[in-house]
Formats: sequence, C-alpha cells, structure tokens
Amino acid sequence: MGFANCIFIFLATIISLLIPSTKHDQAIRLVFGLVIFLLFLHPLTQLFNINPNQYVDSWESKVSEMMDEDLENEINSKKSEIQASQHAYILEQLQLEIRELVEKDLQEQFNLDLQTVEISLDDSNKLEDVNVDQIKTIKFMSQKDGQPDSRYRDCPDSN
Repeated sequence: MGFANCIFIFLATIISLLIPSTKHDQAIRLVFGLVIFLLFLHPLTQLFNINPNQYVDSWESKVSEMMDEDLENEINSKKSEIQASQHAYILEQLQLEIRELVEKDLQEQFNLDLQTVEISLDDSNKLEDVNVDQIKTIKFMSQKDGQPDSRYRDCPDSN
C-alpha cells in the first residue's frame, strides 16, 4: 500500500476513536469502514489487472440492450393491440353499413326484421383496409313476426 493510504487509515482510526457517542456515530464509522475497505481493495484490483470501469461499462451496455429489447417488444405489443382494435372497429362499421343497406329492403319485400349481421373475413393476410375480396361470408339473422327465421341459405362462392 502507498504511504498516503497508510496515513488515511491512521487518521480515520484516530478520528473514529475521537468521535463522541451520538446518533451519527454509526454512520460515520460505516463511511470510514467503507473507505478503508476500498483502499484495501484497490491493490487487489491492480494485482489481478482488473479494471472496474470495464465491468461497469459492460454491465451498463447489457442493461441498455435488455431495456431496448423490452421497449421494442412493448411497442410491438401496443402496435398489435391498436391494429386489432382498428380492425374490429372497421368490421363493426362495415356490419352497420350493410345492415342499413339491407334492413329496409328485407322489411318491405319479405316482411323480415333484421336482427344481426355477421361478417367473417379471410384471415390469410393482414387486414389493414377491408375490401370486397377479403369478405368470406356474410350472415343475416332475421325475425318474421317476432319469431326467429330459421331459414339458412349458403351463397355460392363468386370466385
């Protein structure tokens, strides 16, 4: 150890012996103890050629990579949630528009009340904008004179 380290340890020991017993006595002794510990640790790091800054930098880079990955995963998750809610909203709006178009004609021509409209889309590709080619089936649930209409007709594929 260097001469400066020996002097610091000597002074720290004398100061810690001269400190009166107060509330801060334990905290001051703890700080001096940690400093002395670091002074003894310093020659060991030099003996084994250990560079603490290298380990700190390595640890910081690993932590930042993990945080970047977590942030990217969270962003992708939120993006998927937003796209799913937009897709559901578009589908709901499409069902409402079809209902408005068909409801009046069903009532006038067939005396049927339209209950629900269900649209199923082709799931083979990601849907951002729904178009006619992506509609797989449209199901109409109707009532005639307050009773559910049990007739079901399968429309042939136009492709």
